[in-house]
Order: sequence, then structure tokens, then C-alpha cells
Amino acid sequence: MIKASGLFHHEWYLQRYPDVAEAGADPALHFLNHGGQEKRDPSPQFRTRWYTSQVPEAATSGVNPLVHFLVKGRAEGRSATPPNEPALSPELALDIETLLSSRLLDADWYRLHTPGLAKGRHAVARHYLETGAAEGKDPSSEFDTRAYWKANADVEAAGANPLLHYLRHGREEGRRIFAARIEISPTSEDDACDEAENFEPSDNWVRAHEFHAIPNREALSVDQVVLGRVSDEARARLTAALTPFMSGRRAAASAPGKVDAAPWIADLWFISDHDLRLRLNLARHKSEASLPLVLRVYQREGLGDTPRLLVETPVCSSYGSIVDASLPNPYAPLLLALSDADGGLVEVRSLAFPSLARNGAHHAELTVLSETATPVADLWRLSDALWNRLHDGPPNGLSVRTLAVDLDGAIGGERLFSASCLEWLANIMGIRPVAANRPAGSESLTSALDRAPPVGKRRTRGLDLTIPGDSLPSISALVSRDLPQESGDATLGGYVVADASRARPRWSVFPPSAGANLATLQPRNTALAWPQLSPAGAAKAPLHPPVFPLAVRFLEERFTPTPAQRLTPTALDAPAALLRTDLTADQKAETRITAIMQASDTHSILDAALTALASQTLAIDELVIICEVEQRQGVLDLAEARLPGRVRVVSDSLSRAALLNQAAAQASGAQLLFIGAGVVLHDPRTVETLATMVHAPGAASVSCLTVKEHEGRNGWQVNISGGGLLPSHLSFTTTPRLILREARSAGALPQMTYAVAANAFRLAMIPRRAWDRLGGLDEARFPDSDFDLDFGLRALAAGETHLCTSAIAVTALQDSLIDDRIDVVAPEHFNLADAGQRLAALTAIRELG
Repeated sequence: MIKASGLFHHEWYLQRYPDVAEAGADPALHFLNHGGQEKRDPSPQFRTRWYTSQVPEAATSGVNPLVHFLVKGRAEGRSATPPNEPALSPELALDIETLLSSRLLDADWYRLHTPGLAKGRHAVARHYLETGAAEGKDPSSEFDTRAYWKANADVEAAGANPLLHYLRHGREEGRRIFAARIEISPTSEDDACDEAENFEPSDNWVRAHEFHAIPNREALSVDQVVLGRVSDEARARLTAALTPFMSGRRAAASAPGKVDAAPWIADLWFISDHDLRLRLNLARHKSEASLPLVLRVYQREGLGDTPRLLVETPVCSSYGSIVDASLPNPYAPLLLALSDADGGLVEVRSLAFPSLARNGAHHAELTVLSETATPVADLWRLSDALWNRLHDGPPNGLSVRTLAVDLDGAIGGERLFSASCLEWLANIMGIRPVAANRPAGSESLTSALDRAPPVGKRRTRGLDLTIPGDSLPSISALVSRDLPQESGDATLGGYVVADASRARPRWSVFPPSAGANLATLQPRNTALAWPQLSPAGAAKAPLHPPVFPLAVRFLEERFTPTPAQRLTPTALDAPAALLRTDLTADQKAETRITAIMQASDTHSILDAALTALASQTLAIDELVIICEVEQRQGVLDLAEARLPGRVRVVSDSLSRAALLNQAAAQASGAQLLFIGAGVVLHDPRTVETLATMVHAPGAASVSCLTVKEHEGRNGWQVNISGGGLLPSHLSFTTTPRLILREARSAGALPQMTYAVAANAFRLAMIPRRAWDRLGGLDEARFPDSDFDLDFGLRALAAGETHLCTSAIAVTALQDSLIDDRIDVVAPEHFNLADAGQRLAALTAIRELG
């Protein structure tokens, strides 16, 4: 019935829900048995969530919503889609999904060049499919529409959309794509743009293969490769500029306070994984050399390798000349040489780590470590500094001895497993990655690591760095020589998050420098949450995490978790407890939980919350429900039906904080579990997971993610609405105060446990010892709001910690006990004089762009 209805589209369903494709399930059968219940759409012509919201019977009957519509709803005149939703054929919808899954469609870039588009990425994809390509518009800076048609006459003759053809056929067929044309606005001479546009180079210039005729005394060479002719006056300057490109040599030191930023290179950035674009500013050389000027780009993929000439092209002697270089290895050192028509060298500049450039794999690292507001200058400065640190001494003096890769969750397509990265690590950085573990099905991953080239001079002392499989080691970590080493266990380190497609920096995330032992509280059977430094042999682990990131993690931007994945981050059929540590027998004996719940005004929501609480794998011992006086009997009857013999009801006209204090005073449990109104613990492992966390030394409160359903432009969505309060910024409008914000960056915090400043009382488990020591809530100062934040900061000042985990989630079906806050002002008692010490005990998240 579903297949024959015309409302189920096989290809569209698999494209829209990649988890179904990955599981190899029959899409129609999946929708019948699971997809309908999960509110998935069978095609653009039937919106499941909208239909069930309009026809409540379809949501509660247990019948698949599409089947309900076909059997009953259509005959009753029910609509399968919202009335104002534009009609899309399954084919067009599938085409749109295909474009949206690719980094070659850049919505922001396209909208910049196509004003007046409707909001949303779908509008961009649809415009490009229906009119944009025909008008010659480019979907991003990395794909030239007209150039693809010109290079593939059969595609143009068929009238096929060029990007769609490339994604579905051209890529597998090995067809080439071209970077989009860009317009440069000159900042110097008035005629520079015209000169660049009309530039037609003369053939009267010396080619590199003719440099052998240059006498040795006049030549400047690198490993027998002649770069050009050089005068005695310029030899020292140019030789110093290319030393990072030479085997194991330090870069020349700049004068104090001065950055040698190669002003003749105005900008450089990656336009694809291997293609680097340079914008030159050569106006000042216009009268200094015989024209045309010629740019040559060299690369050496290993310290002992002969430099390879990649680019040799005459360039316009003005501002805005553009040159593209296709790099065999986007990580290996580059040498940029500018000469006159006779081969006389004018400028030379080496770039030791090109991956630090914009859109490069390590650009997020540069963003975090930048010291000025001029990114290009910071690129040269940091690249030179890191190269110098690498070659400051022998390999044995480096802090990191081995690089281990956690293979959980890796699929082999990550950047680390590419041949170019493995060659760079072995040949330039002198380190060969090894597998930290060997989960089932990881044979191809370990084989990829085993194919890495051998390392010459091995690092035999130092620490072991372990990183997640979705990461690259930071250059800073691999070249560090002065990580402090003290006694202690493994140390967690920070990381930066970048888009998987364009490597655009997104967040920096650093763990607390001291406090809770987060390593043992991380989720089990998932990718490594934090990069980790461990003692190697006789070495000792760092006492504090380093101030630089240990890894760059790549977030798959096109991947949007399904509602089911947001609701249940860890599958319900996972074989063991969620965290890497379990409750011991003694801890289980000490665990006696009193749940203190704010009753919902809605009977069905309260019933759902109580039913979920009764279904937990670790049962609560006592339930105290706070409600209005007129609700008392109804609430008591419903609660007794779900948790018989364990319920007490508190009702009074007191403030919220006073009611919570009263309920806690009457509680008999050693752990207090505060649950806000409308919060449903839909995952049966929630209480057990929180109970495991609350036994961590010094833990004053623990919590997990809160998700909430809301209606957006694309229908009903499930989003994170809270995950612990973290520092955001300082406010100086009056007395300096700390502003805190709910952690909602799912991409910055994949499945992990992290330290926060406070946990909102929509859900928080607190050990009785911490509650009693802090005297409960300050109901006099904070009677109805901010009492949870006040409690959290007082605990922080007393040396306690607060933990939150994203390995599990609860649902907020209505406004919880504490309003869902964006900016929360810290109470006045938070003394900023001690801010440094307190902030060091928290996870630090900063949005980078």
C-alpha cells in the first residue's frame, strides 16, 4: 500500500535519512515499522509530523500515519502537507538534498552573489537548480558552472545541471572541476584592475629549466635546484627567507616586534583540499625589475626530498594578480619565488605549514593562537615559530613521543587517514600514528595507518598523545618541547572544531585545569571525547592541560542529527552502562535517591514524567512532588498509581526556592534529584548515569542535556535547549559581573562529560553532603529565580565541581522550573578577584566564527 500510494519515494527517503541507507534497511519497510513512529516523512508530498498534529487520532492509534491517511484521512478531506508549503516533486526534492549534502554548495557565498533570495539553504539550492545554473551563477567559490560545461560538452548538450552532474556522475568519472572566477577590487593604482584583466604576458622570459646556465656564483639553490639569479647584495636576505624550506633549518629571526609577512603576498587561501589560491601585490616591483614578473611555487614532501616545481607563470605587476597552485600535499612546506623576466630573484618566501592558511586543515589552530587582527601576518609568524620549535633541538627533546588514534566511530574518510597527511606526519613531523584500539570492523583503518611511511629519527622520549579519529593532531602539540611534566594520571587537553568540508573554525573547547576526574566519566563505546596526554615509559604526565589545542576536530556540517538521535544520543540497546566507570558495590549500597519533582499543570505531561521515572534502570527510593493546593489529591492519586508507596506531596504558597528547601529537608535520600515541571526522563538509564557521575570526588551537582521540540520553517524539530551553564563574557555595565549561558553547541560538545559553572534545576542531582554543607538554596535573596545559579557559584567557590554529560538527554515538554535563559547575570557575591582560579575549574568554550 505504501509503495503503491505515490506518496513514498524510495531514493528521496534514503537521501533524506542516511542512517537508513547505512543500515541497509528496506526504506519502505523501515518507514512502515519505524519511520512513521519517529515522525519521518515518506516524501515531500506527505509531512508526517504536520499530519499527526492535525489528526490526533493518527498519532495515538498505533497505525502508521501514511496508512491512516490512505485508509481514512484522504476520504475525510485531510491534507497531507501544510497549506502554505510550496509543492516539490520527489525528483526536485531529491536534487535539493543532493546539493545540500555537498560542500560545493555554499549558501552564504551564493546568497552574497544573488541578492533577494528567500531565507534558508533549501531556497539557495532550489534557485541554483531552477535558474541559477542557467544564468551561469556559481554555487560556491570552489565550483565554476560555465567552466564545467565548457570542459564537458556532453553535460551541456544534455542540459544537465553541472553541479548535480558532478556529484552524481562526474566525480566518479574523474571529471575536473574549476574554482569560480572572482573579482578583485584594487586598493592601490587606479588602473590596476584593468591591467590585471587585460594582462597578456610576453613569452620573452627565462624558464626554470634554463636556470642551469646560471653560473654557480650567481645562482641561489636549494638541494641542487636553482631558484634563479641573485646579486651579492640580495643573497643574504633571500637566503634567510628560504631557510625553513631547507632540511631541518630554523627560520631567520625577525627583528623584535616585527613580523616578516611577505607584503608582496596579499592573501592566500585554499579553494579546495589541494588547491591554494594566492593574491599578489606586486605594484612596488613594477619599476624595479624587467617585466614580466614570474612566480614559481615549489614544494618538498619530505625533508630529504628534492623540491618540486608546481607553478611557473608570469604575473601581472599590480595589485590583485591571482595565481592558483595545485599542491600534491596540502601539509608539506612551500617555497614561493618571484623573479624578473631574466630569472633574477626579486622575492623569496617559504611557508612551512600551508595547512594553517584559510580553509586549510589547521586554520582553526591559527585562529585560536592569533595575536593580531591581521590573519595573513599571523600565518607567517606562527608558521615560522612552529617550524623553529620543531628544529630547536633533536627529536628526543620533543614533548610528544607517539601519536595514537582512537578508531571508535572512524570510517576511514577522515583527513588523518589520507596519504598526504600520513606522509606529512612521517616525513616532516617525524611521527607515525598508531591505532589506540582495534574495535570490530577497524581492519581497513589499521591497514591505512600501517601504510604510513617509516620515520627516520624516531622520538624515543616524551608523552603519548591520543586523539579521536575525526581529528588531526595540532601542529603546536607535535612541535612542543616544554610541556610541564609532573606526577599524575593522563591529562585531557583542548581542541578546536572546524567544518569538515571547508575547515572553517567553529569553536575552541578546553577542559578544566583541575578538579573532577573527567577521563573516567566519559561515555563508553563512543569516539574519544577529549585529546589525551599520557605518560610514556618513565615520563610523567603534565599536571595541567597545555594552553594550546592538542587537536583539530572536524564537524560534518551537512549531518543533522535526527530527532531520535537528539533524544537518545546513545542507542538504547547499547550493551553496557553509558560511562566508562560503573557504580561500585559500595556506591550502590550508599545510593538512596529522593526525587523532587515540580508537578506539571497538564495531566498527560505529568503522567508521562511519572511513567518515565518509574521505568528507570536504577529505581528512586522516594518521590516528593511540589504542586498547587488544588492539584494535591489528583497529583497524589496519579503518582501513587505509577510509584506506589514512595510518594509524598508538598503544596504551599511559598516561593519556589522555599518549597525546594522544604522538600529537601523532608527527604531521606543521600542524593537529591531535582526535576522541573514537564521534564521527562525518557531514557531509562538517566538516573543510573547521573548517580554514577554524582559519586565523582567533589561533585556538587550533575546533569545532562535537555532537548525541546519546537516548530520551525522546516516543520517540527528537536533541538538542545540546555546543557549546563558556562561562562560567556564579563559585563561592566555596573559592578563587573560574570555572564553565563546554557551550553547548546552540539558540535562543540559531542558525546562527552564536561565541567560547568552550575546546573539548572530543570534537572540536577545533588549529593546530600553538598546540599547540607552549602545550606541549601538562598531563598531570601533568590526566592523564585537564579537560586540554582547562586547554589552553583557558592559550590564553585567552596572548591566543588559541577558536571554535565551529553551522552544522555531528557525532554522538556513545557517551560521547566527555571525559565530557559540565554544570559544569566551572576550574583554579586561572585568575587571577580578570584575569577581566574574559578574559571580554570570549568570547561571553556569559545565560538570562533
